[in-house]
Formats: sequence, C-alpha cells, structure tokens
Amino acid sequence: MQLSREEFWILDTTTRSNFVIPLSLLNFPDTIAFNKPYHNLTTEQLVDLLEFMQKQGDLVVFRYEKELFPECKAMDAAPQRAPWVRDVVDFTPVWEYPVFYPRATIIKEFAIADEERKENPIGTRVIDALCFCATRQGAEKWEETAQVDWNKYLDDGFSLIDDADLAENQSLWIGRAATLSEQTLDAYFDWKTRWGAHPDSRETSYFRRYHTERIAPWKATYWKTFSEGFECDYLQYTVHRTRGMHKAEYERYQVFWEQSWSEHHALFDWCNRWTKDSPFADG
Repeated sequence: MQLSREEFWILDTTTRSNFVIPLSLLNFPDTIAFNKPYHNLTTEQLVDLLEFMQKQGDLVVFRYEKELFPECKAMDAAPQRAPWVRDVVDFTPVWEYPVFYPRATIIKEFAIADEERKENPIGTRVIDALCFCATRQGAEKWEETAQVDWNKYLDDGFSLIDDADLAENQSLWIGRAATLSEQTLDAYFDWKTRWGAHPDSRETSYFRRYHTERIAPWKATYWKTFSEGFECDYLQYTVHRTRGMHKAEYERYQVFWEQSWSEHHALFDWCNRWTKDSPFADG
C-alpha cells in the first residue's frame, strides 16, 4: 500500500532509530527533534493520523516502562553499555501485545509534554511517557517507499570513555561501525580518515581501527535482520577546533565546514543516502 507523505514522515522517524522515542516529540513546533523538515501537521491532524496508523497496524504506541527498556534511563543520559557492544533495541514485547491509544490519551500526552517543556526546553520525559515505533508491517511499507539500498546502510554508535585527563577541546571514544559488507566499512574508514584531516573541518580526528567481526545473523535495525553482517571497533581521538572561538570566527568556520561537507558528499560514495532522497515527486 502506498504511504502518504505524512505517514512516511512518521515511519521514517522511527525506522531510522534504535532508540525509544517519546511520542510527544512528533508535536514539536520545529525541526529540532529529528533534524529534518517538519511534517506541517496541526496537532489535531497529527492525532488523527496517529490513530489511523495504529488501526492500520503500521505503528505501535506504548507506555514506556523502565523494566521493558532498562538500557534507556533518560533521553539526556548516555546509554550504559560495555565497550565493543552494539545496542539494538528489541520492540518484540510491544509488537506482541499492542495497545490502542485513543486521541484523548494522545492529546493529554502532548499537553503534559508542552507544560514540561516550559520548565525544561531541551529535556523530554521518557519514563512513563507514551512512546512509539513502527510495526514490521509499517517498516516494510517504509522500506518499499524509501527504496532502501542496504549495501549503503551503516550504523555507527559510540561509547564515551574516561577523558578527564584530556584538554577541554579534546575527546576520546570507542566506536563500533556496522554494515552489510566489509567493502562499505573500508570505504567508511577511508572517508573518516580523509574527513578527519580536512582543513575546513570543525575538528581533527585520529582513528585506530581494530578487528572486523562477522556477525551471523546480523540485526541491522530493530526491525531488519540479515543472514550476516560486519562490525568493526575503533578508537577515535578528536581535537575540537571551534571550542572557545568567538562568535564571528565560529560563523566563518561554519560556512567553510558546510562547503567542505557538501564536497565530501559528492566525492565519497558511502556518503550517498541509503534511501531515496525523496520518495515523492515534488520533494
């Protein structure tokens, strides 16, 4: 079944994520929450759509419980995990026992979130909040509409390690990159090495890549599993050039960075989107 632009927007938000997402973020009046163009729905229209997508079986709305997702204590806290372990959230419990949430409950959830945002504009409650994820059916519809090229898919998570002894403008972390093929990993680290040394980059990074591991079966996302995939650990040391800059100097740097980022997108194949830029004719 063909998805509408608005249905695709909502599914695109959750199918790309391996985190528990509060439902109220969909009603943010800007692009901050998901770093992409806004869906342009009114609150009433959004609530109607969420009701419809639940009834269609494309979306699951659920009440977050600490016991269900113990690895996500709060949105503003770093995930607690051991190094060299890649986290992929398991939504099987909410898939198996879905609960329908009517419009009155969703509207109340939005109102509570609005009040909380007045006190903490950048924080969003997760514990006891309504959250959402795609169903397998919804994810498959999204996959078909987005025209996914899984050979270009890459998941790169990281775990900050103790950098207390480093200077203020430096950071150190352990990363784990995951892809469908070793070739994509090679291309990715080639890009990271080049980008880390780019003169217009806002930061300079140095990488030490460790072993590449074949995973079988390999869970690419919470809803997609392949017979095998590859994951690679690496250590990254970064010097952040823009920390401590005055505003005018930072703005000039930002212009250079945006230009060089566009150049890198054009030069390196791994940067190409793993989904169609826009599945709709008019963007």
